[in-house]
Amino acid sequence: RLFPRVALLFNQMYPQTVLSVTTGPNFFLLNGLRRGTQEIMLGRMPRAEEMADLTFEHLYDEDVLLVARAGHPMAGAPAEQAVARSPLILPPEGALIRRAVDDYLISIGLGKIRPAFETVALPLGRRICLDSNALWFISKGVILEELDRGELVALPTGKTSLAGAIGITRRREADNPQPLDSLCQLLRDAVRDGLNN
Repeated sequence: RLFPRVALLFNQMYPQTVLSVTTGPNFFLLNGLRRGTQEIMLGRMPRAEEMADLTFEHLYDEDVLLVARAGHPMAGAPAEQAVARSPLILPPEGALIRRAVDDYLISIGLGKIRPAFETVALPLGRRICLDSNALWFISKGVILEELDRGELVALPTGKTSLAGAIGITRRREADNPQPLDSLCQLLRDAVRDGLNN
């Protein structure tokens, strides 16, 4: 929700500038930053060991949710039971949210549970959830519209540790042109105005 709105505002400010957007896992985007093929990354805060020559500007915190299709038979059950008795979709190994999810599963006694699927891709995860009794651990921002439409529902986990910082990652010594600085300011303003919710 956040970035498409910001992109439209940016296009109004700089109609002659092409805004090229790349999506992918953090390691891929971080490599693009280091190589200079990307100017900024909007997303989860990289791990400390990945921050050499990079800076991170915190914009907001985002929850990782456990979601299911509306009407899921385990929707009212405790999370431990729902997770143990349903096919599970986890973030892939290496995804920044995977460690928080793994830690949560360990805390509820399900550290050895095997997922049926691993993805953070909306088209795949959404469809699997809607067409089955699978449960999905996914960042809230990925599925905001599905939650708003009532297609997916969040199951209570009883934990607040499933959250992480979202912000702007840039090269430390980058020479930033005015349109790029304006894009970052538009992101700050949009978060201040609550457009990330």
